[in-house]
Amino acid sequence: IDVPDRYKAPTPAVITFEKAIERNPYATSYLWGADFYNEVKKGYIEVIKSAEDGVIEGVKLLLTSSYLATAIELVTNEYGRAEIGDLLAYDGSRYVTYTLTEVEVPDRYQAVAPITFTFEGAEANRTYFVISHEIENVLKRMTIDVTKRAGAEDGDVLHGAEFGIEYSADGGVTWSALTADAVPFESAQYSGDVFTTDADGKLVVSGLYANYMYRLTETKAPEGYMLWSTQIYLSAELEGTDNEITLERTVIN
Repeated sequence: IDVPDRYKAPTPAVITFEKAIERNPYATSYLWGADFYNEVKKGYIEVIKSAEDGVIEGVKLLLTSSYLATAIELVTNEYGRAEIGDLLAYDGSRYVTYTLTEVEVPDRYQAVAPITFTFEGAEANRTYFVISHEIENVLKRMTIDVTKRAGAEDGDVLHGAEFGIEYSADGGVTWSALTADAVPFESAQYSGDVFTTDADGKLVVSGLYANYMYRLTETKAPEGYMLWSTQIYLSAELEGTDNEITLERTVIN
């Protein structure tokens, strides 16, 4: 009884003195021995993958530990799951430490921190410790920062210029209007599906998916100025960049 959690529950020993009595019915006492072996429970890991863009199959992870001679590669299935069992949970003096690291992370995602863990305190059944780790791939974010000026790069700022913004998720093949119910973003200059420069000539849109392309089209010029007819295309360089990227542009009327 009171078997430590790290051990599998031993099979109870059933003891009967029947055969001993048959062999020596006149004995005044009988001795019976039972051997118990405590076997350490093994560890089982389940990885559950999620991603903002829904790509969850074929994700590679490495499981490392000082106990393992070589790293073990895990690959998620079509449901975003990967699993491995029969891992040493306790080495006789301490719980074994493991590290789970996602590798070959596409540039469009934010960096994923490795997960270091042991099986101590994990959910356990009679023979296994069970740990489940949820790992999410979050897309890098981009901010568009446009300044509207009159005549030159250092000209007066212009408020009241209206823009439509479109986005493309396929490298510019197809375009859709950037609206509040399309993709996530934040902008103080957005109202009624129109983006309008403020008193500082600013149009700032943040929280955009950095792996998308964006196209800005001026739809209404400030009073007294001609419409800017050139469309502005914006896309971010994702490789080696931070999780947050800012693209600044100046538009001159």
